[in-house]
Amino acid sequence: MLLFLLSSDPLYAMDSDEDDRVTHVVTPEEILEKGLKVARYDEKKLNRCHADTNKKRFKSTYGVSAGTMCRIYEDLQKTEGEMCLKGSEIHLKWFLRTVFYLRKYPTEDDFERELNLNKGWGSTKIWETMKKIQHLKHKKVVWPDELGADEVWVLTVDGTHVWVYEPGHPEFSQDSEYFSHKFNKSGINYELGIAVATQSLIWMNGPFKAGKSDLQIFLGAGLRDRLSQLGKKAIGDGIYRGNQDTISYPNTHDSRPVKKFKSRALKRHEAFNGMTKSFQILRQAFRHNVEEKIGIAFEAVAVICQYKIEVEEPLYDILIEDVFKEEDSDSEIESYYSDGNSNEENSDEENSEEDNDDDNNYAMIEYADIAENAQEQDLADFLRSPILKTITFPLGKDRRKKIHRIIDEQFSHSRSKLRHESEGNDKARVLIITKLSPQQDDDDDDDDDDDDDDDDY
Repeated sequence: MLLFLLSSDPLYAMDSDEDDRVTHVVTPEEILEKGLKVARYDEKKLNRCHADTNKKRFKSTYGVSAGTMCRIYEDLQKTEGEMCLKGSEIHLKWFLRTVFYLRKYPTEDDFERELNLNKGWGSTKIWETMKKIQHLKHKKVVWPDELGADEVWVLTVDGTHVWVYEPGHPEFSQDSEYFSHKFNKSGINYELGIAVATQSLIWMNGPFKAGKSDLQIFLGAGLRDRLSQLGKKAIGDGIYRGNQDTISYPNTHDSRPVKKFKSRALKRHEAFNGMTKSFQILRQAFRHNVEEKIGIAFEAVAVICQYKIEVEEPLYDILIEDVFKEEDSDSEIESYYSDGNSNEENSDEENSEEDNDDDNNYAMIEYADIAENAQEQDLADFLRSPILKTITFPLGKDRRKKIHRIIDEQFSHSRSKLRHESEGNDKARVLIITKLSPQQDDDDDDDDDDDDDDDDY
């Protein structure tokens, strides 16, 4: 079955030299069975279940389907040099164990029980295999030569943080440069760029200490210079305000189709960020040496997610054609897209004066200014956004309390305009803030008395 796919499906096409390097060919059915056995499912348990149940077990265990794992395993064998994974039963097992480790990130106490391996040499072998998966970034995360030949907006850009254990500092117990405002703990930041037209990850830059903002990374780490040289623009959120020559962000001067286009593009990017965080090694606190290993883990996960998009679960289409036909004339919309001109230059000065009656405008400029003065920049960016309606903050208890108090005590009539509540348990507790629809602004003052979201007080 797999050999047929290799010869007939363009996703699996390879030249004769690469074909010679693939010495161990397995079908999705075989890798599914072997993968579940590596995860300690016994033969009896596998045989008494329906095939669909086992497929769900496999995807829950490894984060991707057996077909995607086949594709990665083949490409690892086709890699040249020391990063090639030799095809064999034993190397297949190490590949499965490595993806399992990325997905579940067991502690040292659980390592031997879950993988039936000595945690010393077993961990070493897993990290060696992880480096080989990371190396596939040179094949999968590639900036196309003819990126957006006829368009100006070519990719979306955003930073994503990973929580890490506090790295050591030569003088102090904490290193402020690692402070992540998203977690209120130490972390690292990666800059990701996803192509607008192909929904592929084409830019991955990091790791940076989390104290370095998305804007600082964009301006100083290469992406802005590359876009400037190509005469192209990225699409980003409000944090990138003030760099209209190379990045466009949602603002109240956008027509409805352009606003919808930017919104869908940014939400699609967040979907990819969320896909990476489904792997526990990027969701939990990273316990290993940050300088040596966080880059290996993050980039290996990003590569796996790129394969997942290509083989089984594409990101949703941002419907460029449909968006442009929605309301404005063809000539007006085409000028927005081809020129990348949404008048960002004027948006900072007039942002609070335009489109306040637009049904889709969720910008809360007055509240945003208050949040900014209270040094809550993430909250301010969310409130300033005309398109983002809901946001989840994975914050510590003290920070959640602070934001609850800001909303309740400093925002006038906040109960009719914002819903804020904490959900989850213990360290997994998060703060969720939702903007109520504009037409509800004045009607619900008396109806929200039972919406007490102060469960962190």
